[in-house]
Amino acid sequence: MPIANSDRLTSRPAADIHFGIEWEAVKKLGVYRRYIADDGCGMDEVELVKFFSTLGVGNKPIGGVHKNFGVGAKIAMLPWNPKGLVVLSWKDGKASMIWIELDTNTGEYELREFETDTGATCVIDPEADEWPEEEVDWGVVKDGLPDPFIEDHGTIVVMLGSDEYPDTVLGNPAAGENAIKGLSVYLNQRFWNLEGVTVKVAELRGDKKNAWPQGPKDKDDSRRPNNRRAQGAEYFLTKLSSTTPGIGKAGSHDRIMLDEGRVAADWYLWDGKRPPIHSYAKEDGYVAVRYNDELFELSSSKHLFRRFGIGEPEVMRRLTIILTPPLFQPANGRWGVHPDQSRNRLIFTGDGEKGAMLPIDDWAEEFADGLPAPILEAIKAARAGDETDALDDPEYRRRLAEKFGKRWNIPVLVKAEPEDLGDRVLVNPNGELVKVCGQRKKTRTVLVKRKRKPPTPRPDHEPIVHDPVVKPRGPLPPVLTDKGYIGRFRDERLVSIEAADGAEEGVLLNRERDIPHIVYTDKTDKFVQPWHLALWERRDPVNGPTVFINVASPILEEIVKYHQANYPPHRSGDVEKTIHKVFGEVAACKIAHAQKLTKDGVTEQDLDNIYLSESALTTGLMGLIAEESLIGQRLGAIGPKKQQQTP
Repeated sequence: MPIANSDRLTSRPAADIHFGIEWEAVKKLGVYRRYIADDGCGMDEVELVKFFSTLGVGNKPIGGVHKNFGVGAKIAMLPWNPKGLVVLSWKDGKASMIWIELDTNTGEYELREFETDTGATCVIDPEADEWPEEEVDWGVVKDGLPDPFIEDHGTIVVMLGSDEYPDTVLGNPAAGENAIKGLSVYLNQRFWNLEGVTVKVAELRGDKKNAWPQGPKDKDDSRRPNNRRAQGAEYFLTKLSSTTPGIGKAGSHDRIMLDEGRVAADWYLWDGKRPPIHSYAKEDGYVAVRYNDELFELSSSKHLFRRFGIGEPEVMRRLTIILTPPLFQPANGRWGVHPDQSRNRLIFTGDGEKGAMLPIDDWAEEFADGLPAPILEAIKAARAGDETDALDDPEYRRRLAEKFGKRWNIPVLVKAEPEDLGDRVLVNPNGELVKVCGQRKKTRTVLVKRKRKPPTPRPDHEPIVHDPVVKPRGPLPPVLTDKGYIGRFRDERLVSIEAADGAEEGVLLNRERDIPHIVYTDKTDKFVQPWHLALWERRDPVNGPTVFINVASPILEEIVKYHQANYPPHRSGDVEKTIHKVFGEVAACKIAHAQKLTKDGVTEQDLDNIYLSESALTTGLMGLIAEESLIGQRLGAIGPKKQQQTP
């Protein structure tokens, strides 16, 4: 929720922060405004004007890239509060006030000028001035705090909204912020740990204004606001407990290091059912990036979880992954993350990139390749009841590969070494590096490109070189390396390639693509849409590259029923199994063939996200002509169709 988008309203530490309702406006204007108050050391009139009247010299963040205190709050709050922000601050017992508002003529936010006995000024003492009876008395606003904690020092910011939306207690209406506990949800999922400060939020009991309280001590229990303490995200992952029957508890958690040890990935796997906390905190699992005790890029999307090797919704609901990359600093090789000026998102600098999107997909793939054992076991348990296809039969896979395998291969050209002569197997994780007889050689031609430059491999994560083989039949099984599941390479033939110093011998390698495994499932929540037909997971932790067929999809059920009607009832099960198998095999072959797109410049990420997405596979399997032809052939082996009754 943008109204709280700051790590503090000032750079001074506070022990108490309260997000409350400003009761003076309720009493005099019938308007419910949100205020944010803290008991930091406050600001005097000079500091107040300096801090709140500009974003910094040249629009640069105040205090440096990692210390832009309050900049995000102002950027987030001002656009939906054209009537302004009133800032009240006390330092050493003296009160100061400014009013930031929109100048409709210039479109700029300016400090309001107040007429006083000594002339016009932008800063006044709200307690010394008398306010008209019909207006808010800003001098007594702090007395309306539930437990007055501002005495000699502290700051209050009141949001005045707009003529159209004067009630700001629920947030920015233009952004869809209308949940009565939305602010609590935001604080509990934006901040990682709030143990060092008491943060409380005044929550309304309902969203109808005529049922809102008339004051902080409204006698009607159903109207009186609830003051909820925000705990931060870590609390709900590690310390939350419940006595409700059927509710689980905090389970396994650990840390693995990614990207050459520079990025920490902390994972938390809840044991059992999560408690019902969705109204004020994040209930289901998620992936987020931690920066200075704040969480960015928070997402529970199925697509993102699959990049981490997690495809089962039951596990997604119980698993949270927190990524902590280093802060960008010149001293650490200029490799790390920092927020943009609005503090709404993080950007990455490193590996030749500056101000780029975070390489979360790369971190996700590395996490999937080294998936922790407890998570893997949870995935296997959640997959109970799913059926694996006969394509796991090595002989059947071999025959299918012999028929189509060569048409799926991808050529990769590398420099030849004397030891390359003859049949042998090489592993080339990304098309840029190849290991030859214990030595790493760079290829002359890069046919597979990554969006990020791959990190320099570590000695303990060298790609695998297998023993020489002699003309193996069919594709070789996939190899799991620190780069993920990949196909193997086989020397095809020696070719002549042009180099800067003349012609050299090269080796044209064929990157052989393994046929994906097939799993049939009726768990529709595994798919983005319950009617989708297929799902491709390149890094499935159980089987390796796998396509999942949704046998509960109404599209597939309709096809099954159509053909079942043509056969005797006792053949219904055979018909269903045959049709499921056809769709699985067709999907697997389409996916294997689609890998050739990578030689035309399509990245593996784009291939999976666009060309082999759930929606693309679903529409690709709805052609009927090819599928029906194969179904007809297979059903012929079941037996004769039932005889049609003569009318």
